[in-house]
Amino acid sequence: MYANYLIETPLQLPAGLVSPSTLSVYDSSPSYADVLWITVSQSGGSPDLVESTKRARAAGALTIAVTNTQGSSLASVADVHVDVLAGPERAVAATKRYTSELLAL
Repeated sequence: MYANYLIETPLQLPAGLVSPSTLSVYDSSPSYADVLWITVSQSGGSPDLVESTKRARAAGALTIAVTNTQGSSLASVADVHVDVLAGPERAVAATKRYTSELLAL
C-alpha cells in the first residue's frame, strides 16, 4: 500500500494491489504487458508470492522482488531482486526488516 501511494501521488501513475491467490489459486491469466510488478516478502519463500510473480512475469510484467533473503525462491523467479540486507530479525515485530523494505521502495 505504501508503494501504491508513492507511485500514484508524486508520479501521477496508476497503481494497484493484486491478491496473489488470484493467479496462484484461481488460475486467472490477465495480460501484464507494460506492467511493473513489485513483490515484497521477508523470506522470499511464500508459495503464493513466488507463483504469482512467476505468472506475472510470464504474462509480460517486469517483476521486482524485494526481500531480506538472498537466493530465495522469489528472488530466482523475478527479473530483478533487491535484497534489503537487514540481516536476521531478532524481534517479533520485525521492525528492522519492515523499515528496510520501505526504504527500498
